[in-house]
Amino acid sequence: MDTQTSAPTTTSTASEPEFNILQVDMAVVNMEEMVKFYEEVFKTKLNGFEVQGMKMYNGTIHGLTFFLAPVEITGVVAEQSRHQFELMVKDIEGVAKRAEEAGGNLRDGIETNGDMKTLVVEDPDKNTIVFHQKIEANN
Repeated sequence: MDTQTSAPTTTSTASEPEFNILQVDMAVVNMEEMVKFYEEVFKTKLNGFEVQGMKMYNGTIHGLTFFLAPVEITGVVAEQSRHQFELMVKDIEGVAKRAEEAGGNLRDGIETNGDMKTLVVEDPDKNTIVFHQKIEANN
């Protein structure tokens, strides 16, 4: 009997991925500040509703369903963020301005490394989001 194992095969193709992200859920401490931050930075509108007497919000951010729930109802206990978004943007300076105006904290400002600009932002609950912008070469 052959005891060698091979890598598992996958049936997904480039046009049909194996996984699709359905939504992002966040347990939130500072709800009003978080709603303002995500609406302003991502130029979107989150819709408020109540469940068990607690205010929650949902909406879409660039096609991804986004859900904010109070930490009290989720049971999440975390001192720091347990996830991090990394996003490619076209105007990192504009994102930095919107993030700061919306109550975000810019860590270290915009940094340049090779052909990439990078900005790390903390939202009002101290979750980090990393924004990248490719620097276009001048011909």
